[in-house]
Amino acid sequence: MISTRKNNFILKIFSLSLGILLLASLLAGCSEIRIDTASRDMLILVDKEELSTGEGIYRLLEQKLAYEGDGNADIWSRKIGSETMNDYVKEAVLEELTLYTASVVMADELGVYMTDEDKVSASKQAEETFTKVSAGSSGGKYPISLDAAKELYIKKATYDKVYDAVTRDVNESITENSTKVICVDYVIIPAKDAQKAKDLYAAIQSGTSFEEACSQAGYDPQMNQVLYPKTMNTVFESVAFALNDGELSEIVESKTEYYIIHCIDDKMLEESAANYNSTLAEAKNEKFNEYYINFAKKHKLSVNQKFWKKINLSEL
Repeated sequence: MISTRKNNFILKIFSLSLGILLLASLLAGCSEIRIDTASRDMLILVDKEELSTGEGIYRLLEQKLAYEGDGNADIWSRKIGSETMNDYVKEAVLEELTLYTASVVMADELGVYMTDEDKVSASKQAEETFTKVSAGSSGGKYPISLDAAKELYIKKATYDKVYDAVTRDVNESITENSTKVICVDYVIIPAKDAQKAKDLYAAIQSGTSFEEACSQAGYDPQMNQVLYPKTMNTVFESVAFALNDGELSEIVESKTEYYIIHCIDDKMLEESAANYNSTLAEAKNEKFNEYYINFAKKHKLSVNQKFWKKINLSEL
């Protein structure tokens, strides 16, 4: 994992769980990372938008409780590659918080506004987590407050609205039909065996089962194959994905071979739904990443690295 270093805010891809999986890229050109002396309570500053150290500690505590929830209180010194689990989680959280802070600035540019209702809803979510988080905090070295939790959750909600605004048009380009998953039987026949392909096709049409007809002709059929879009060549897919349940294709000819395809299921419901959701999420992430990278090139980032580096999750 590429780290945020002393003098540069470097591009990095990371994932967050916010009800959906987000891959976001962070870039701030040649911006310096510095400690802003205007606010001792500042952890992150994007232009003039600030995220406090209290908000940062609160998010770390949420992550700490999530990781330690199954009794792994001793995990923080364990290594992930060349860094400890403590540093790995802190780095991911810092980037997540940077995204939340930047989203407030992005919202202004996009004309996306948090209504009073939005803020009340976000505050209630913070209240729901606060009891558990405060109970898991030592409360000494890094005290937390409900106000900080609410500010964090309002920024998080702002990010959600910005993400939706930036990626809204993607929904129109990803359709259920273009992401459906099918199940077929098929056989591949070399181009030199044109007559054998015709004989095999005739045998299947006469009532011989697909598998038996292929076996009699000396070919090894692919039975009950689950196919996702863009996993086979375009000639094959143009026919296979147009078949209905139980339908047999004609002999499909490509430059190097023939195909005969039998459709078992023209849309596997569970697999198709999952593929639609994952394809849509990937396309949205790509769209947001593009916007975020362009945004970050034009804005300044400050991070209070001195404060952040001294935190140890085992001490929270």
